[in-house]
Amino acid sequence: MEKEKTVRKLINNKIIFYNKAQDVIYDNMNKEKTINNGNEYQRILANDIYDTIYEVTTKCNQFCENCFSESDSTSKEEMDFEFIYKDILSKQKDRIRVAITGGEPFLHSEIERILNLPTIFKDIEFVINTNGNYFLREKLYDLVVNNDWLVTYSIHGKKATHNCYTNSAGYDAIVNNIKMLQGKVCMHIYSVINRYMSKEDIDDVILLKEKYDIDFVRFIIPRNFGRVLPVYDEKLVSYIREVSSGRSDVGIKSEKSLSELINVNKISRLAR
Repeated sequence: MEKEKTVRKLINNKIIFYNKAQDVIYDNMNKEKTINNGNEYQRILANDIYDTIYEVTTKCNQFCENCFSESDSTSKEEMDFEFIYKDILSKQKDRIRVAITGGEPFLHSEIERILNLPTIFKDIEFVINTNGNYFLREKLYDLVVNNDWLVTYSIHGKKATHNCYTNSAGYDAIVNNIKMLQGKVCMHIYSVINRYMSKEDIDDVILLKEKYDIDFVRFIIPRNFGRVLPVYDEKLVSYIREVSSGRSDVGIKSEKSLSELINVNKISRLAR
């Protein structure tokens, strides 16, 4: 695996770049911009849409407070694979990145077919967003590794904080999942700043990143959607800016990205 791998693609007569280690899309006009130097992390450094995010299911074993999805453990909604495949096919020439999210994508009934998408669309990079609560059975593990997925884990502080925020007991499963993939694929952490967090939680997430060779940590300032209105300490935001200053592997994100999101009901909108 080449952690610094940057791919390029000609889209509408423009060269578009994708840096997998940082999960950033950019064009030639923004090529020299600093990805993160204590400033806002922005995943899209371009003026058009070059990626699509598919909410493939709202099934989930967690109940995170600020989740954008109407997901829970009782949901049975999922997007059929044929729609995903045909939609990517229709946009292939205009996309450099596709992300699979939920809910929990590994609960999708056709997850094996989803994980094989990179073998079909070789000029697109693929990302899967997971809560990491499901041990990757052997076949799925092989598909993730062999198809070079970027795996992003949702971790919202140290064990007690994470489990409180997610209304689950899933922290240990995430760590075990990360151990299985360490050194095999590119991995990121998404960490929503929440009302249970302290500076120690920030430090713990960064230490986890360093211990398991995770490529990037993205701390996220929650916006006004989700099950609970965002509540967090502004001092934490300042602290994250301080500890991320000058680093290319830790960032803080507050604004939405210029990405297309298609929800489980197959409705397209800009990502929040």
